[in-house]
Amino acid sequence: MAHFYANLWIVFILCGFWHGASWNFILWGAVHGMFLVLERGSAGKLLTHLPDTIKHLYALVVILTAWVLFRADTLTQAKSYLAAMYGFGDSRFGIHGYQILNLGYDTILAIVLGVAFSIPVGSFFKHIPFRMQKMTMPVVYLCLLFVCLTSLASNTYNPFLYFRF
Repeated sequence: MAHFYANLWIVFILCGFWHGASWNFILWGAVHGMFLVLERGSAGKLLTHLPDTIKHLYALVVILTAWVLFRADTLTQAKSYLAAMYGFGDSRFGIHGYQILNLGYDTILAIVLGVAFSIPVGSFFKHIPFRMQKMTMPVVYLCLLFVCLTSLASNTYNPFLYFRF
């Protein structure tokens, strides 16, 4: 079993190297591989006993933290961004933990909607008949898609991530 875990971890390190010969990408692959190994071992057994909402929040924290490594240009920038992201502040990004109140309405709305739609909400809609759920959810998703597309179209230059490679 140790060979399986080592191979899994090596594959993800190689995936990071495939994305770019930079320490950021290699570390990104190593972090993803490490969490896959941990989740297939004893940590995975612990995760199965947690409520779905906690499991989902855990996945979001791990994935979003690891993707900072993928997006940052240098390890120093990734470290600064992670410090700002978790409220330790870094003046280069202009974000401090107490400055969450200074965000614009569109950002606050995006955060609220992001949190609302990123957690399992099925239990909240048990009183709504299933047929009605099947009819309304596609409309909700189309409206969200429309809002996202109009927001992207109205913003300034926003290149696709892979265009920088």
